[in-house]
Formats: sequence, structure tokens, C-alpha cells
Amino acid sequence: MAADAAQEHGVVRRSRTFGSLSFIQLLRGTRPWVLAAIFALSAVGGVSEAILLILIVQVGTAAVGGQTNAVLQKLSILPPGVGPMILTGIVIGVITMATQLGAVALSVQEATRRSIRMRKMLLHKYLRSSVSGQESLEPGELQELASQGVTRAADGFVVAATAGANATNLLMLIVAAVFVSPIAAIALVGVGVILAGLFIPLSKASVKLNRGWVGATATFASRVSVIARLGVESRVFGVDDSVERSVDGQLHSITSSWIRGKLVNKGSPAVFRITILLVAFAVLGIVLITAPAAVGAVAVIALLLVRALSYVQGLQQDAQSMHELAAHAERVQARIAALPDDDVRWGSGHLTEIRDIELQSVSFGYAGRVHLHGVEFVAHRGELIAISGSSGGGKSTLLKVLLRLVQPVRGSYHVNAEQAESLSEDDWFSRVAYLPQEVRLVPGTIADNVRFFREASDAEVSTAIERAALVLDPLVFGNGPDSWVSDDGRNLSGGQRQRIGLARALLKSPQLLVLDEPTSALDPSTELSVVETIRSLKRDMITVLVTHQPLVVDAADRAYEMRSGILTLSEGAVPSGGDAGRLAS
Repeated sequence: MAADAAQEHGVVRRSRTFGSLSFIQLLRGTRPWVLAAIFALSAVGGVSEAILLILIVQVGTAAVGGQTNAVLQKLSILPPGVGPMILTGIVIGVITMATQLGAVALSVQEATRRSIRMRKMLLHKYLRSSVSGQESLEPGELQELASQGVTRAADGFVVAATAGANATNLLMLIVAAVFVSPIAAIALVGVGVILAGLFIPLSKASVKLNRGWVGATATFASRVSVIARLGVESRVFGVDDSVERSVDGQLHSITSSWIRGKLVNKGSPAVFRITILLVAFAVLGIVLITAPAAVGAVAVIALLLVRALSYVQGLQQDAQSMHELAAHAERVQARIAALPDDDVRWGSGHLTEIRDIELQSVSFGYAGRVHLHGVEFVAHRGELIAISGSSGGGKSTLLKVLLRLVQPVRGSYHVNAEQAESLSEDDWFSRVAYLPQEVRLVPGTIADNVRFFREASDAEVSTAIERAALVLDPLVFGNGPDSWVSDDGRNLSGGQRQRIGLARALLKSPQLLVLDEPTSALDPSTELSVVETIRSLKRDMITVLVTHQPLVVDAADRAYEMRSGILTLSEGAVPSGGDAGRLAS
């Protein structure tokens, strides 16, 4: 984590030190044709806007009977006469608005595509990362990266694209300025103030759209928060793809609200700017009748307003924003790249059943620390095996090894006397199940939580609920398994949560069931009931559970104790079969 933090700080320093590179960094990875289209539309819009400004000056000059600028006389595209030039200007104004809005729409759509791709990539990489990689994320970091981090990165692209478009437009307007001689006038200043007032409703609409986007983002963050707690379960039950697809609806909701908000936020300045120019023609007509000598001043002010206010200030703001947003974009990309791939090795061997499992001299560790030392372990179908020991002794790590969520650094793991590494991943996870200490619930019904993103009939769900001895009070759960689970299961007791987790584990009739302190948070009577349920199920599977409870240890066929990563047979425990000598050693 220290290295990651240093890397992230390094990204920020690079973005601030080499601010000129932020523009390129934010546009990196964009489809070439999209960039070409954005800048082409901006160039066309800039040229048409420049012609529009020239027309304003020409109309003003012609209206007061002045001499036409010598440079303007070379522009044969300008129609003769004040009336035709005004009509031409209106048409060019509409073209300018359409091209600049087109550039904005393209940049927003591309940013949307990039944000969806980045969110999918982040969730995909997290769900398929190694367990140590998943655990390396700080609490809430995945949610922050998937929501605010990706959003800021997408904003960075929009700002960079807008800055490029503004620079192109400004260049065209600088060319237009060559054709104009400054004349003191203030006619359009009042028009700009009036238009600013008229655009207040649009600003309010923008605020409302942004609030809707924030709400959609919060919903997505809540969903991601659930996924962040399901890393191990989704791997064991083989539902990574289903979990990934389950957030598609939230992604599209964010997309819709984000597009509308960005179109208003980024499109309204262009509409405001071009509307000023169109109104300028109306002002010209009025001034032509009431005060012909002021027409030239109105035209020059229109040019100055658009050039200085709309573009120069806009580029300054864009440059400041790009420093910050480039750092956000690189942080998300660096964090995705830092998530390590799953290092568990698999083969193609077919696994039809799990009769017995065996660890031989297995050691495991990461981040410079050894968690398991030379573990010897064996279990057969029909056995209930308990593992106890102090916190931090390596019990949970041992369960991860048994579930094949991590790869031992030394030793071997045998399943039915075959190397576990030779077996198919899909076959393995279709025959194992896991019940964690804290059962994570997903939004939906009790049946949805039992299915846990897997295909299963109502009959299979009912059978699993019955095997787990989950009793649903009809006064509380009137719809039975189809009753809705409240926010993170607040309408469930601790025993009901554990039994839903047990039903989830039993849904596909596993042959290896691993339980991590399933009764630690239960009262004695509920604990006894859950233990009896687990004992009644052990006949058809290998059952391994971690526990601190003497009641659970007494109910086991064999008990081990884990201390400082060393597994030993508990005093008084009797190994089954012919394994007594090897297990005792």
C-alpha cells in the first residue's frame, strides 16, 4: 500500500509539474476518429463563427454608409446588400451552433463510453484479482474509485476536448480580428446582461440534472459497496460474471443522467455565445433606424465579447481543471493496473466428485509474512472437522487454501489423490461452498440471496431453505422466500442471516463445505440449533469449520488447533481411518 500511495502521489506531482502534458494524458486512449471529428467540427464552427463576426462588421460598415474594408472586399463569398448579409449571417449562426454542439455531444458520448469501460474494467479486474489483491484495497476505496474516481477521469476528458475545441475556435477568431478595426461602443454589453438573466432557468435545470446524477451515482456506489463485500463468495460460487452483469442497470442509469447534465453544462455556453451574435443582428436593425453611427461599435463589441470572454477565460479555466482531473484519471488507471491477477494454478482435469482432500507440508505467505508453516491435513467425505485457535493464528488463511482461493508457496494439495492444480476451475467451484462469519446479503428477496446470482428453480431454493432449517415466520415474511430483505438484512435475526447463508451454500449440494466461525455471533440456543443442522448434513460432504466455541468442537469428528500458522491435532482427538500416525506426526 505504501508503494501504491507513493505511486499515486507521483502521478499528482507529474500532473502538476508537467501541466502541459495533462491535455495529452486526458485524451490518451480516445478513438482516433472521435478526436478527428471533434476538432473538425470545432474548426468548421470556428470558421463559420469568424465569418459571422466579419458579416456583423460588414453590415455595420455598410449600414452607416462607410467605406468597406479593403480586406473585406476580397471576400467574394459575402453577398451584396445589408438585407442579404443579415440573412446569410443568421444561417451561418445556426451552422456555427450546430457544429459546436456536435463537438460537445461527441465529447460527452466518448467520455461516457470511457467511463463505462473504465468501471467495467475496474470491477472485472477486482473480481478476478487474487484474494491478497482484493484485500489490499482500503475500506471504501473500490466504491470511491468506481464512482468519484472514474467520474472525475471522464470529466477530465470532456474538459480536455472542450479546451481543444475552444483553442480551435479562438484561432479562427484571431483570424477574424485581422479584418476588424477597433471602435469604441458598448451596445452589446447590455444585451449580454439581459441574455444572462434569460439563461437562469437553464442554470436551474442544470442544477436539477446534476442532483439526479449524484443520486444515480450514490445508488451505484451502494451496489458496488455490496460487491466489495462479496469477493470470496462470488469466487467460490463461480458467479463473477453474474455479479458483474448485475450492475449494468445502475451503469445505464448513471449514463442517462450524466449525458443530460453534461449536454446542458457544456452546451449552454455555446448556445449563449451564438445567441448573443444572433441578437446582435436584431440590435443592428434597431440601431440602423435610430442611430446609424453606432452600428460599427456594436459589431466590434460582439467580436470582443466572444473572443475574449468566451474563449480566453474558458481556456484558462480548462487549463486549471486539467491539472486536477489528469491526476484522477491516472490514479484510477494505476490502481486498476496494480490489482494482481489471480495466481491460483488450474488444469483441465475433470472432477466428478470430492471424496477426500489432503494437504502435505503446505506453507503459505505474502507481503513478507508467512501465515502457514508445513501444514498436514486430511479429511474424508462424511467428516465434520473443527479448527480452533487464537485470532491471527492462520485459521482463515487455511480455509482459503482449502477452497483454492490462494496458491501455496510450498507443499501439495491433493483431491482424491490427484494434484489439485490439475483440476478444472469450473468443476472445482461447482462442488465447493463457503459460509463466512458474516453473511453478506444482496438487494432482493430471500430467494435471490439463496440463489446468489446462480440459476436455480424455486424447488431447488425451497429444498436448500429446508435443509438449512430456515424458518420464515409468515407474520414477518408473508411471501415466504419471495419476501424482500431490507437494507443489508436489518429485518433478519442473526440466526436467520446465518441460515440464509447456509441455504446459499447448500443450494447446489456441495461436496466440500467450509464454514468460518458460523456461530460466533449467535446466542447459545441458536448456536446449538445451527450446529445440529450442520451435523445432520455432514454425511454427504466434507465439512470443515473454524470455531472458538467448545460446543462446536465437541460436535466434530476431529478437531485441530492452529497456532502461529502451525496446525496440530487437538489433545484427545482421534483421527479417522489409517491417518492416525501421519496426523499425529
